[in-house]
Amino acid sequence: AKEEAQAKAKADENKGDDTPKRTMSGRLLPTPTKSPAAARKQPPTSSPPTKKPAAPSSKPPTENSQPTQRGGPKPKRDKPLTPSVAIQWLNANYDDFTTLDLSKSSTITNDHAIKIAKALETNDKLIELHLCSVRLTNMVAKAMADMLRYKIDSDGIQAIAAALKDNTGLIELTLFKNREPGERALSTLIQSFEYNTTLLKINWRLTSRQSFAITKKLGRNVEIKRRKENGMDYSDIDPASRREKQVEGAGVRGSAADQSVESKPKERVVDAVADVGNKSTDDKAKQEAEAKAKKEADEKAAAQAKAKKEAEEKAKKEAEDKAKKEAEEKAKKEAEEKAKKEAEEKAKKEAEEKAKKEAEEKA
Repeated sequence: AKEEAQAKAKADENKGDDTPKRTMSGRLLPTPTKSPAAARKQPPTSSPPTKKPAAPSSKPPTENSQPTQRGGPKPKRDKPLTPSVAIQWLNANYDDFTTLDLSKSSTITNDHAIKIAKALETNDKLIELHLCSVRLTNMVAKAMADMLRYKIDSDGIQAIAAALKDNTGLIELTLFKNREPGERALSTLIQSFEYNTTLLKINWRLTSRQSFAITKKLGRNVEIKRRKENGMDYSDIDPASRREKQVEGAGVRGSAADQSVESKPKERVVDAVADVGNKSTDDKAKQEAEAKAKKEADEKAAAQAKAKKEAEEKAKKEAEDKAKKEAEEKAKKEAEEKAKKEAEEKAKKEAEEKAKKEAEEKA
């Protein structure tokens, strides 16, 4: 009975019962009245409708949506990819997002590029990154270097070596603490040096014999830089100038060879081709390498002799100019002293003549 009474009292409180209340002395309390405005503002007592849980969306993520999980296909996008969206996609590690090209982007900043490098530390899907003509600073290069550290193998170094063929801005390359490049990568680097004349130093450790050829190419680039700064001719060691000469020589030899082939019997031409084909490829490559090394050594010796001669001529000319200037100054000084002495003697003579004349007039 007690529990039923408590339940009934609680129900009356919830319903907002308006029955009169009595005090301890039995006096009735006034029943509170509600204004019409308050009655209108009173919220409904019905319980709010319950929300059904939203069904998972089957739509692919949009370009501005934050990735909720890594992997899977990248979102569809009709507009050009912006740096901010590219960073989101890299963090999402989409399976088909393998190439990122932000070359000539007017919106990319150093902060964007650094975030891209940070995202690539955990991204294992991207295989090509292009950031040409975006005016980034050294801090971005450092961030990229930190990202690439301990990850570059021989194939990666070969790709870098191939890119150096068209690069004209890099002057120093550090590849410490990476895998040692293979012979194919080093051969690619040597081939790139036939076009690259700006790279001056590579910091790495090599055990290959091709390191001597690479060191020679770097020394050539240093010599080209020195001559450019001093306004000296460097065409004798410039690979571009050498290629032009080879093309011109090949054209002359080709025309002469065509004429000689036309005048020879067909049988002798066939025999000559057969003899050339039977030569050992290794011997031919060795002879070409030796001839090339000898030519480069001769060119270097000639360049050094030319530079020495120019320096001696310059020193001789400076010495002659100095001696001539000193002689002119000495002659000028002697002429001034002579003129001064003559003026003093003339003045003294005039004074003596004047004194003699005055003495005669007085006598």
